[in-house]
Amino acid sequence: MKEKTAYSLQINEGEISKLYQEVRSIMVSARERVRSAVNFAMVEAYWLIGKTIVDMQGGSAKSNYGDGLILELSKRMISEFGAGFGVSNLKYMRQFFLEFPIRHSLRGELGWNKYLKERARKKWLKTDELARAPFADAEERNII
Repeated sequence: MKEKTAYSLQINEGEISKLYQEVRSIMVSARERVRSAVNFAMVEAYWLIGKTIVDMQGGSAKSNYGDGLILELSKRMISEFGAGFGVSNLKYMRQFFLEFPIRHSLRGELGWNKYLKERARKKWLKTDELARAPFADAEERNII
């Protein structure tokens, strides 16, 4: 014999499907907002780290003791926060600040990975441009 419970009411499949979709939509939207907020918070943190490094180096784009400073900072940061603070990443953070010196120019859609990919793309374009430079005149005259 089947026990009756308080939940044995007749549930309309259409109603539960609609309810599920609405609740699911709320959760998907909330997760996206959280991801976006965390992403922007990390971008802002990396910008602030870059600014702090540049400020410590006297505000200069180049510094005589900069590599030693970054190396020591990297060692300490890695011991507490993990591998994401290697010398190259700290240099990228420094460069990030130098490329975007105005804090308000940081946009929510500018993620750290997007910045690194764009930086790599620009570096590749510059390398490609330098490699092609000796042939520029020949290409213009359709010799090649």
